Amino acid sequence: MYTILVKDDNSLLATVKERIMQRSKLVDTLQFLCPQTYNGLDLSDYTCLLEYVLPNSRKYVSEVLELSEDLYEDEYLQYLVPFDTKLTSENGDVELQLSFLDNKMDSSGEVTSYVRKTSTTTITIVPISAWSDIIPDDALNAIDQRIIKTDAQIQALNEIADELDKNKADNIKLSDNSLQLTSNGEEIGNKINLGSLEDSLIENSKDGTLKVVTF
Repeated sequence: MYTILVKDDNSLLATVKERIMQRSKLVDTLQFLCPQTYNGLDLSDYTCLLEYVLPNSRKYVSEVLELSEDLYEDEYLQYLVPFDTKLTSENGDVELQLSFLDNKMDSSGEVTSYVRKTSTTTITIVPISAWSDIIPDDALNAIDQRIIKTDAQIQALNEIADELDKNKADNIKLSDNSLQLTSNGEEIGNKINLGSLEDSLIENSKDGTLKVVTF
């Protein structure tokens, strides 16, 4: 289990590291351990926010972490985060930090916000090798070689399918008098301005009019 310790000086220290492969999902776990008290404050009531930036797209992601019910070794708050494709989608160094936040109200009704932030650390996501480069070992029998080769081909097809799924158009939205294709909520392709489209259709009609057919 990949383990990061929150130290009293607000630095993050990776005490246990594992080899995390690009696009791995739900087979590895990231564990954050934090002493329960900091400067006399009990952090178990605080919200823990994980923030990270992907290495290539520089996309910012934030996620509220769930606190485990029991203390780790009767001393540390424990937060477990499964490595999923949000964290492992890009190879390289993922930069991350934690924030602990809480609001407290005194007897007069005044609310005070408490915020503890850590410094950043990085988790290296190792790039996957090309499945097409896998060559079965000559020492294996013919059936084993076929199985290994078939499995590599299946893995390659799965990766292609994942890429197609991420980039396929699955919806369309209308805004500001323009049409825009979307994929998983993200805009893809070029916008079509409806005003320009109407002008173009009229210009290319024989009599300069645009006919609308209802059905």
